[in-house]
Amino acid sequence: MRNHKEFFWVAMLCSLIGGILLGRGYSRDAIHFFILAAISLTLKWIFIAVDEKEAKRNGNIN
Repeated sequence: MRNHKEFFWVAMLCSLIGGILLGRGYSRDAIHFFILAAISLTLKWIFIAVDEKEAKRNGNIN
């Protein structure tokens, strides 16, 4: 089963950029990066749930 690490790293990068922007006073731009991070993590959780459901259906339960 895959764990979709790329979504995690995208979320971490967006959070880092958002934090830097927030620290420099660009709050509107920072909010956009934090929203992108939240979307990325949500997609990661959705894809993991779909993979688990597919594994159960195929009988590949770990």
